[in-house]
Amino acid sequence: MMNQFDKICAVLAIPIGIVFMFLGIFGLFTGSNANFTLPPVIGALPFFLGWAMCVTLIRFWRATNRLEESDPTDGREVRSVLFHEFIARHPEFEGAHSRLQWNAFHKWLDHRNDP
Repeated sequence: MMNQFDKICAVLAIPIGIVFMFLGIFGLFTGSNANFTLPPVIGALPFFLGWAMCVTLIRFWRATNRLEESDPTDGREVRSVLFHEFIARHPEFEGAHSRLQWNAFHKWLDHRNDP
């Protein structure tokens, strides 16, 4: 999951990424030349861009690897009455990946009797 700092960096990176995309599209046909001069405080913006690109790519890469791992149900249909009760109470998980359903179900089991 992304923390608040990662989200701020990602929001800063989106407009810069769009500029780089256009620069790359035009650069494909005409070449490109970019020169950035930033004052000392604003000069830290490339750090945030780099941070957002690296951290989000690495985290999504790892998340994808975890989702591609073996299914906790091993392809079998879950026939637990409690699992069906969980899905009935939380329909937002109905179409989710089985690993996400399984993790949320276990958290629900741990906290369902809490006051």
